[in-house]
Amino acid sequence: MSNKIIFIDSDCSLCNRFVDLVFKFDKKEDFKFFLLNNDEGELKTIVYLEENQYFTRYSAISKVLKSTNIFFKIFFWFADFFPKFLTNLIYDFVANNRNKVFGTGYCTVIPQNRKFSQNEIKTEVLIKAKELSLSN
Repeated sequence: MSNKIIFIDSDCSLCNRFVDLVFKFDKKEDFKFFLLNNDEGELKTIVYLEENQYFTRYSAISKVLKSTNIFFKIFFWFADFFPKFLTNLIYDFVANNRNKVFGTGYCTVIPQNRKFSQNEIKTEVLIKAKELSLSN
């Protein structure tokens, strides 16, 4: 199993656009995706799992994009100097207004070799990712 999994809201246009961005710059195809659904409430954030560590909100975006491209590495290196509460505040503002800004209904096609199905992920990993996405 890949040790770099990005959990996204399958219904979120912004999340799907983020997947497009990762596809564009992830030339090594390091990242795999799991599409969360929102049966248990509104999903509030992206969740990234690497080496048994979970990252959410700004930290997830920063960690993923820094490893894809030198421009993102430099940009987020500088952005990481800002206090975490501030970067998460900006993340939350964008997330809370995502449907107004990015619309609804945009969906990207994730190739089968880049995504996990429910039976390929340990139940405890999936439960933790859903809890984090619902609570942040």
